[in-house]
Amino acid sequence: MLALVLAGTFIFAALGYLGAKAEPTRIRTALVLSAVALVVIVPLGVSTAANYLFAAWRTQVKHAATAWLAATPGAIVTNVQTRSKTFHISVRTPNGLPPVPDLLSRLHGIIPDGSPVVVDTTQGRTINAGTVKP
Repeated sequence: MLALVLAGTFIFAALGYLGAKAEPTRIRTALVLSAVALVVIVPLGVSTAANYLFAAWRTQVKHAATAWLAATPGAIVTNVQTRSKTFHISVRTPNGLPPVPDLLSRLHGIIPDGSPVVVDTTQGRTINAGTVKP
C-alpha cells in the first residue's frame, strides 16, 4: 500500500501537480508518462523473456536427462532447477548412473556452451558433471 502511495506521489510530482505551479502542458505530461511507462515496461519485458527462456531450457534439459537415464531401470528425473547459471538435475535411481559425459554431450546445443551442470541423486550424492563444451 505504501509503495502505491509513493508511486502516485512521484507521478504527480513529476507531472507538476504538486504545489502552486502553473498547470502542466499536455506535451510534458505525455512525455513524463511515456518515460515512466518505459521505465516499467522495458525491465518487465526483459524479465519475462528471461524467465521464458530459462523455463524452455529447463524443459529441454529434463527431456535430455530422461533420455540419458532411459537405459537405467527405475531411474527418473525428479526436478530440474537453475540457480544462477547452473543447471541442477535431481535424479532418483536405485542403482548407479550412466556415464556423466554422455549427459553433457546430450546437452550440447540445448543449453549455452559453458553452462555448469550438477546432478543430485536421492542417495545423497552430488555430482559436479562439469560444463557443456562446444
